Amino acid sequence: MGKVFRNEIAPRRALIRMREFQQLELHVFFDPDDLDSYREKLESLYDYKLRFYTPKDRITGGITEMTVKEALESGYTVNPLITYWLVFYQKFFNETLGFPLERLRYRELLEGEKAHYALVHWDLEAYTDDLGWTELVNNAYRTDYDLAGHQRVSGVKLEVDVGGKKVLPHLYEPSIGVDRVVYHVLAYSYREDGERIWLSIPRKIAPIDVAVFPLLKREDMVRKAKEVAENLIEDGFYVFYDDSGSIGRRYRRMDEVGTPACITIDHETLADDTVTLRDRDTMKQIRVNLKDLSTKLRRFLDGESLERLEK
Repeated sequence: MGKVFRNEIAPRRALIRMREFQQLELHVFFDPDDLDSYREKLESLYDYKLRFYTPKDRITGGITEMTVKEALESGYTVNPLITYWLVFYQKFFNETLGFPLERLRYRELLEGEKAHYALVHWDLEAYTDDLGWTELVNNAYRTDYDLAGHQRVSGVKLEVDVGGKKVLPHLYEPSIGVDRVVYHVLAYSYREDGERIWLSIPRKIAPIDVAVFPLLKREDMVRKAKEVAENLIEDGFYVFYDDSGSIGRRYRRMDEVGTPACITIDHETLADDTVTLRDRDTMKQIRVNLKDLSTKLRRFLDGESLERLEK
């Protein structure tokens, strides 16, 4: 992952097409005749549907949904390794980053659009109302183009030995525009109603896991709140401590930056060692014993509801 520069004079579309941006790139070298391990990885995913924008869809305006099994058997996705990574990125953007599945698609690039070195090439695109469809991941199957070229020009043999057979590895290359991904995470997370504005960032990727507040700026509550915050930090959580302003304003500040959980130390805490745990999205709260706090907070960040945690 690093900084790259676009070879164009005029950038366009503001944050989506900058001269300078962060790129994350992966090079997967493999033997094209030995892909059984990837086929095994896909067996449990045969019914999972990939969403493609094919050349035919460009005419009809539709989306072609294809199960993993159909994609493999038809040869559309070429081989199990390419299929696995297409599944991986669609699931990651949908299930981990929270992108709506209906706003994701793989755009198949045609001759003249795809890179000259690519046998097949798909762009994973995401849709927003203000930007339309935007490329986030460039998926290129480069075959042995790179190593064959190096080998030809350098005169150095680059084959590897695989079970007594000489193999010139093929290359699959996914390339991700990190800035664009962050932009879309924020765009999909933005919420507002008549009461507040907040970011509903998926709990697992929120920059701050939890905020800790004393209800009042009283010495005993502040001391206890700081102790709770320090214990959570030691347990591996990203914690924000705040005792300035009203409790309502502190909740709103955390909502606006997408912090999933808030813990408040109040009068009851000093009496029975319980605190309130608040859900950013629903604004509901439950009481949790301090001895169970780290465990229940971890379960909450992993996706459990407050109702289930309370039981």
